[in-house]
Amino acid sequence: MPEYIAEPICDQSHSNPNVTIALPWALLYTTEVFATQLLHAFAANNTNASMNYLCDNLRYLLIDGFHMLDARVINATCIAGGTQMNPRPEGALAQINTNITAAYVNAASILYGLMFASSARTNSQLNILCAHAPDYVSSLDAMMLNGTLVQSTICEVTEPMSTDAGVSAIKTWSSRIFTTVVENVSNVSGWLTWLCDNLDEDAMESVGLDGQAVHKQVCSDANAAATSSTTA
Repeated sequence: MPEYIAEPICDQSHSNPNVTIALPWALLYTTEVFATQLLHAFAANNTNASMNYLCDNLRYLLIDGFHMLDARVINATCIAGGTQMNPRPEGALAQINTNITAAYVNAASILYGLMFASSARTNSQLNILCAHAPDYVSSLDAMMLNGTLVQSTICEVTEPMSTDAGVSAIKTWSSRIFTTVVENVSNVSGWLTWLCDNLDEDAMESVGLDGQAVHKQVCSDANAAATSSTTA
């Protein structure tokens, strides 16, 4: 919805952007996107069972690690399953993998850079975006993105992207981000296997994800994890 993007950019009262004010909103909307994708990643005829499983097995601390509002995500699944949200445990039941969360930040930064670059319709516009990209690095870092990676992503786009190319790139990176998060927001035994067995490709397509790619990657990772535990 282009008008939603243009309004705050063109509003003269926003001439002095404030990262401190903007960050909570960015985290909120990131959370809402993931929660919406999660609620629509499973077959409609098995929604209650899937949502109840998620409600019981999602981990607050692991969701926190992806800079999302943990209670919002978990409560959304519990409500969808028609059950009560489990209280947040006092002790940490899981440990954040900083390599995974860093990979998530990098993927989100590439997605942001591609979306930014896809708005250019001419080579001149692309050149301007690239020339000014260094000015935004520190602010993007403060927004919990990798500002340097955003800059390099923008500057690597040397020709205006077609609509199809832009949509494809956004879908690809959105799917990679979703896969990274959904695989790593629980530490219960058999989590990846359960995801492989229950994620629905058509349902994920309905919320802009590449359902086949997500499902294939999750099942591949589930098989690798099962093999690793067998040989350990």
